[in-house]
Amino acid sequence: MTKNNNEFSDREFDELLLKTCSSYPMPSQSRIDHVWEKILKNAEPAKHTGRKYIKYAAAAACLVVVVFAVSPAGRASANALYRHIFPDRDNAVITMEGSSEKVNYSGEVVEFQPNSGLADYGVYIDKNMYSVEKDKDTLIVTPVDYTEQDMKDTPVYMTITQTTLDKASSLASELDKIKAKDPVVCETGESDLTRFSNKIHAQWFDADNYQWDGDVESIYIADNGKGGSFIVTIHYFADCEEGHASRMADMANSITVFED
Repeated sequence: MTKNNNEFSDREFDELLLKTCSSYPMPSQSRIDHVWEKILKNAEPAKHTGRKYIKYAAAAACLVVVVFAVSPAGRASANALYRHIFPDRDNAVITMEGSSEKVNYSGEVVEFQPNSGLADYGVYIDKNMYSVEKDKDTLIVTPVDYTEQDMKDTPVYMTITQTTLDKASSLASELDKIKAKDPVVCETGESDLTRFSNKIHAQWFDADNYQWDGDVESIYIADNGKGGSFIVTIHYFADCEEGHASRMADMANSITVFED
């Protein structure tokens, strides 16, 4: 079979792709991955199949990020694009009360003023079950079916905020705040969430006096990459430890910091 003069061999194509993509300062791999995901999501597999299509799509993804990377303004645009295509996650599998469950997550993006010491980030929220609102620099997540009376009787909520204090100072500050509320139990230790290194656990009843509606609070703290800290507070009542508390912890664990 005669090769079309306009068609590259696999080796020539690979060499050109490598040369093109390595000739400019590139964004982080996570940004490239998200551009790539967006291209594949919008592709039409029925019309474009096989290795050749995948390679040309890879080249397109590479060229897209190169266009954004070649100038300061372009890099800023690339950063904005990354935020705006922070993709939803359909059919994410979580473990609830010992069994697997599929959840459709919506990507929520939170941004701050430059040089604020606070990190721009994305977080996944199950908006079928939870509502989200922003109060200044704090993201507040609450059950959608909760009434005002429910919040008084058995409050359930998650807050995500940041401070310019470093992790050690944030831990000490949060510990002082929680102790001022006079919990019966107050413990610190390593976090059970991979994205957070420290955890404070507080509850307003003891093990010998279990109360199904007793208040419990878990506070997770992590470095935000800018010298400050993320602080996630999950407040719930004892009987929903395997319900709302577990769901909120899974959402908190999805926090993704955007690079500058």
